[in-house]
Amino acid sequence: MARVAGRAVTMQLRLAGTVEDFESRERRGVEASLRRLLECSAPRCHLSMSVEPGSVLLTVVATTTEGMLNGRCDAAAPAGGSRVAAAARAMEPLPLPMLSRALGATVEAPPIVWSVRCVEVTVVRLAPLPPPPPSPL
Repeated sequence: MARVAGRAVTMQLRLAGTVEDFESRERRGVEASLRRLLECSAPRCHLSMSVEPGSVLLTVVATTTEGMLNGRCDAAAPAGGSRVAAAARAMEPLPLPMLSRALGATVEAPPIVWSVRCVEVTVVRLAPLPPPPPSPL
């Protein structure tokens, strides 16, 4: 395991419905849609969601290790320096019906990107593959 630089993008969405309905019917679909919209693909990006009542108040944290310059995080870089941050900011002005269709759930208010910050991320480094066997002569 190793510690590397990463970037955490935190945003909040308010969806229609109840927490119970969201957890039982919509969570997996919304998570998959957010992964696609935010370009947050494992293993370079980890997506977590916490849910609170108030319709459905969804706090999303996408933590990525892509876009690091020489293994360092530049918080002053444009759009936070990552595709995930740029994609999150691009969601803010989208019309609610379009965003609702993209997520597969009714969005009641525009998403808000709260923060883009540098973090340390623990990653598992895989051992290198062994060389191929010699070819038979």
